[in-house]
Formats: sequence, structure tokens, C-alpha cells
Amino acid sequence: MPKLLTFWLLPETPGTKLQKCVSSDFSTLVPDKYVRQIYANTRVALAEWLRRVPAKYMGFPRESSNLSGDAYSFVFVTDSVLSHSYLLIYAGFEDMFYSLAFLNKNPILTQDFYQIDALDLAPRLLGKFLRRDDIVLQITEVEAYRPNDSACHGRFGKTVRTAPVFGPGGHAYVYLCYGLHMMLNVVADKDGVGAAVLIRSCAPISGLGTIQQRRGLKTEKPTLLAGPGKVGQALGLSTEWSSHALYTAGGLELLDGPEPEHILVGPRVGIEYASPEHVNALWRFAIAGSSWISAPKKTLRPL
Repeated sequence: MPKLLTFWLLPETPGTKLQKCVSSDFSTLVPDKYVRQIYANTRVALAEWLRRVPAKYMGFPRESSNLSGDAYSFVFVTDSVLSHSYLLIYAGFEDMFYSLAFLNKNPILTQDFYQIDALDLAPRLLGKFLRRDDIVLQITEVEAYRPNDSACHGRFGKTVRTAPVFGPGGHAYVYLCYGLHMMLNVVADKDGVGAAVLIRSCAPISGLGTIQQRRGLKTEKPTLLAGPGKVGQALGLSTEWSSHALYTAGGLELLDGPEPEHILVGPRVGIEYASPEHVNALWRFAIAGSSWISAPKKTLRPL
């Protein structure tokens, strides 16, 4: 039997007592078209379901602090004119889903978005959002790695470790660096090409408490996420995430976001083993004006 969910009906009249009900689905609270059974121990399923609900069925409670502290509590505001219930989520733990408006405004990017050269994909990823459960990060710095690139992991051909790089664009490639750091890459281009974009730095948007806990660092300064290993640690990634489809709901997702007004470019970091041509290639990109950029910053210049 699935674990039952706790629901709250928030009346239109301020000060009226909340009505609590328990159910395993939404069938009596939202239009049948958008009903889907959700289990309380599956945040992924809930996130996927929320995206199917049009924005007009969503809103926010005025007094969320009066609600239950249960981790999985949901609020429904009834509209007397439309005779529909507006779905809201109350995060009983910090920043589970910090904004339903965010979900509607920034949809998951489709696989077609990634089917281009890594050098073209890299700057397009700036400003986009990475999301895993309660954590949302905005990408601020990236590096492109292309086929026939002497710094690319695919330069020696397909191996057990690098096989995800040769998959179709839109999948994750996570590798362990120096036996310590989990490095997240976004696979680019068509199946078999062997190209990817390394996520070097991000800015925190949601889930700061979880990020700090995973990083073991109680700070809100850029040192929290300025560096590829820090991003992987904040997202709680392992190599098992390689080949995960970033364009599907659930797990690790890549969402649309605003394009930066200005971009910085520079040579990539830590690839001294590569040929001079590739060492000097300006394939590192960052959002101009952002403090969430890793070192060295002096090698970056306006695009």
C-alpha cells in the first residue's frame, strides 16, 4: 500500500480553520484531467506531476507558516468562480520546491537543445538551471570539450568510463577526478560524436541548507559552488548518474533559464597535457559580472 498524503484545504475567509484530509490521490481536489496518484516517498513523481498542471491551477498561501510541519504537506485553495482547486505545495523541509511559478516559467529543456556542437552548446548553457530534488542551481561557468580535442576524455575512443560521452546529447557524464571530485558534464551533439560541456560553477537558487550540508561549508559566498567538484558535491552526484537523461522529469534535470547579457571567454583550466592549440583555445565561458566563477578569473575576457 502506498503511504497516504496529508492534504489541507485553505478556505477563502482569512482566519478560518484549515480543513485537513488524508488521501492517496488528488481525484477529489483537482480536475480529473490532471489527476495522478502520488506517493509521499517519491518527490520525483510529484515534480513530474506538477509540471503537467497548467499555471492557472496554481497559487500560493498567504500564511504558509501556519501549516503543518510535515515534510509532505499540500495546500489547495478553492476558487469559487472557476470551481477548481488550486494546487500548492508547502515545504515542510527547507526549499523543497521554492516556487511553483519557477516550474512553470522554466520548463525542462528538450533533447533537441543539446544536439549541437559542444562549442555552441557551452555558452547556451549559461543561465540555465540544474535541479535535483530541493536543490536548484544556475549555471554560471562552463567549458566545451569537442571531438578530436586533445583535452577531451573521448580522445582515446570509447571505453567503459567514457562511453557516456559518445551517447546522444542531453545526457549526463559524471566522472571522478583525482579520486575525490565528481565532475558533471552535459553530453553534446549527436550519438557517437564524443563531446561534452563541463559545468565548472553555479550559483545557488534553492536548497541552500542541503548544499551547505553536503559541502560541509556554512557559507553563502562563491566558494560554495565555484568549481566543478563543488557543483558535483552539492548535487550529491556519483558516477552512477552518467548516461542519465537530463531532459526527462525526475532525478537530475536541466531547465530553461535567462540568457546572460554579456559573456566572458578564456582558455580552459587544468589541461596542460593537451596540445598547445587546445590549451590556448577560448572554450571556457562564464557569465560576465557574476561572482560565482572559479579561479583563475584573470584569464577571462569579454566575448
